[in-house]
Amino acid sequence: MGRDLTVKEAREAFNIVGDFDKEGYFFTALTMGLMAKGPTVEELLGFCFDRKDRIGSIKVDTNPARIIDISGGGGDKIKTINVSTAASFVLAAGGVTVAKQCAAAFTGFTGSSDILKTLGIKVPTDKVRRDTLKKSLETTGLAFYNYAALAPKRFINFLHWRRKMIQIDLKYMLPHHIASFAYSPIQMENRLYGVASTTYMSLLANLLKKLGFKRVMVVCGTDGLDELSNVGKTEVLEIRKGKMQRYNLLPEDLGVRTAKIRDIQTFSREQNVKDFINVLAGKDQGAKRDLVAINAGAGFYLTGKVKTLKEGTKLALDILKSRKTLQKMEELVSFQKSIYLK
Repeated sequence: MGRDLTVKEAREAFNIVGDFDKEGYFFTALTMGLMAKGPTVEELLGFCFDRKDRIGSIKVDTNPARIIDISGGGGDKIKTINVSTAASFVLAAGGVTVAKQCAAAFTGFTGSSDILKTLGIKVPTDKVRRDTLKKSLETTGLAFYNYAALAPKRFINFLHWRRKMIQIDLKYMLPHHIASFAYSPIQMENRLYGVASTTYMSLLANLLKKLGFKRVMVVCGTDGLDELSNVGKTEVLEIRKGKMQRYNLLPEDLGVRTAKIRDIQTFSREQNVKDFINVLAGKDQGAKRDLVAINAGAGFYLTGKVKTLKEGTKLALDILKSRKTLQKMEELVSFQKSIYLK
């Protein structure tokens, strides 16, 4: 009772319940037990290795030091536009390869996969060869994917359990809420990971380090913003050269003005889509653009394109002004048409 699991034990536990627990009783017991006890880095690492066992890996002919994922834990309490998705287009337009995990809406009006669908961008599934994802990264420098969609047969029990939990309205914190996107099947050295609470920041930073990432920023913004914030303080845990550093950032440290919360909020699905496109098209010159820019700027910083976060923001703002982000979106849509319409 209350004993921590080893990495091997946690991996085997998630393997077993994922493969054989069709009703979800053991899954509930396992996840509730871990969260009641308090998950460890080793247990979350075992959880991530279960992900690896189900998804496998995808080899890409790109230097891992130039690849980044900027997916996070979600749970944004403010309801902003899809910041990390928009920032992904900025990074790709600036020459950084982005392999971004995405999902449907959880707390916002549109999740990353929802906004992509609206824009006519497909998220690859098992019905599409995995080399499509690889080719997208190598050709356009950008790809979006969902782990469960890559191997739906391997996640069928989990998805069945999740639907059941929604039906009976049983809600509690899961290891998935902490580390669902921590593992990436694509080899890379860089991660920007946003969380809506500071509670698990240290746990996540150490987990990402154990997973082999070299440059990491785990961030939590003001009022539960799961991104770098332009409305107030951002708490940061950064890993660089094997060392972990904790510090705070203010909007002026990142090169933007302090905004009000209402300036970065959206209030409907339709408004979210409109704001998203306006930012990428260079039409938005306000707080929503700045929010995207500071998060893209952190990606430029982590991948070594710039030396400071403020320089990263400036580069991102220049790219948004040039409309190269919109061109990158059009490039991805054209690439997908050449693949899917064959």
